Amino acid sequence: MTSNQRVNLTVKSYAPIVLRICRQVNLFVMVQKEMAETYVTIHGDSWKNEDIEESVQWAKGEQWNMETWSGNETWDHDHCQICWWKLYESDDAEHGVGYRSEKDNWLCTECYEQFIKPAP
Repeated sequence: MTSNQRVNLTVKSYAPIVLRICRQVNLFVMVQKEMAETYVTIHGDSWKNEDIEESVQWAKGEQWNMETWSGNETWDHDHCQICWWKLYESDDAEHGVGYRSEKDNWLCTECYEQFIKPAP
């Protein structure tokens, strides 16, 4: 048996172990990444910050005024630009009151207070 054959035999015998270790390292990295992600709760649901951060940054550049939502003949609801909460005519303030921009976009009260409202 030549030295090259011995090296090939050794590499082949360790390949399953090396492969198993690589898989475990990859799994460990994935778990660490998942644990590093931060979440926020909106209307009782968990959202990844990275999924809403672009909308939040956009909304911070707008002017918002608290209003009671009212529809018209062609439109019976709007959605929050951050979490897509449904806003419509309702006695329930959670659905009937929100923040409207000059461009007629809406935020729910929860998203406005949690992400946009200026700190006191």
